[in-house]
Amino acid sequence: MQYRSIALIALSLFISILADEEEAWKAVQAHNEIEDSVKHTSNTIEDNVNKLKNTMDNTVHELNATVHHSDNSLDGLKACISEAQCNNRGTCLGTASAYFCICQLGASGKNCQETMCDSVRDCNGRGLCLGTTTELTCLCNLGFTGKHCETKS
Repeated sequence: MQYRSIALIALSLFISILADEEEAWKAVQAHNEIEDSVKHTSNTIEDNVNKLKNTMDNTVHELNATVHHSDNSLDGLKACISEAQCNNRGTCLGTASAYFCICQLGASGKNCQETMCDSVRDCNGRGLCLGTTTELTCLCNLGFTGKHCETKS
């Protein structure tokens, strides 16, 4: 009977060890799963950091290009301010190296300095003078006609 008790104790111990081994095996598997998850998360974080870095590098490059383009636009503006005197309400457009004037109707020349309508009297104060360097035209106010709006209608 004593051997039977020892056998039962041994069997009980063996079952206990088996249970512990099973738990230990489950713990090892859980540890491996956690380790794999951490590696995957770490790789994902590293990928995201690299993507963010590339995005920031591209943004900085685009900002530098924009600033460079803006500097060129400012050069054109500086050319308009310092060199160009667009007369007769002309509009100055500039590039980094030059400027040009867009003249209002009735004006011409590099700086819109030439006009046939030098005074209000060209249309007798009764119309809008539209002229080029070769021709003068009056758009007469309502109630006036003639080449220089000289006739009351």
